[in-house]
Amino acid sequence: ASRLESETLEIGSGNIVSLTNSASIDVISPVEIAGTVSTLTGTLTAPSFEITESGFLAGRQSSLGEASIVGDLSNSGSVHLGINNGNSFQESGRILLDGNYQQEEIGRIIFGLNSSSTNGIVDDQLLVTGDVELAGALDFSVGDELETQLGDQFLLIDVGGNLSGVFDLFDEGASIHVDSESGFDFRITYAAGDGNDVAVNVFAASIPEPSSLSLIAVAFTCTLLTRKRNL
Repeated sequence: ASRLESETLEIGSGNIVSLTNSASIDVISPVEIAGTVSTLTGTLTAPSFEITESGFLAGRQSSLGEASIVGDLSNSGSVHLGINNGNSFQESGRILLDGNYQQEEIGRIIFGLNSSSTNGIVDDQLLVTGDVELAGALDFSVGDELETQLGDQFLLIDVGGNLSGVFDLFDEGASIHVDSESGFDFRITYAAGDGNDVAVNVFAASIPEPSSLSLIAVAFTCTLLTRKRNL
């Protein structure tokens, strides 16, 4: 394993830093991420990290270990728990953050679920030892190989400290994804685990009541009659 110590680290827009083979970078001053940081089994340490609007942090997991960030992390760009080509389903992604996580209004975090008993994938997770403050966007998707059933729960963010805020558009219990093929409805909770972890619960997708369907049919028929009279 290689280790690099530096007073400063600049990751400008268009630049890529990739940490593999348990490599580690220790930086004395705060780090601004305007480009891409891709971590496989490496560790990046600094007093704090700021992901700007153009910045991108991706974590991956392998049999050798997990991606680790040591220091507080503020996200105004993108955190992708899968690999950095935008596809969560080729490899699992997990980031261990030894510090606090704050997501700004313009920030987003991307999770994908695709685990099964045969593909060896561990679903995307962010594990935070400190406090978590949420805002901004949550991007959530489900892969074709995901094995799940009603009542399952998938952990997204493990919060070691205190949790505050919610993702935009997604209050407690909100539906964040409905799978049309399985009929499963994935709903978010901010009270999982020991009461302050972020997870999704699997429900059956709701089907309109027969009376509701009848009302829809009546409204549609009236619309057709109105159009015919106006012709």
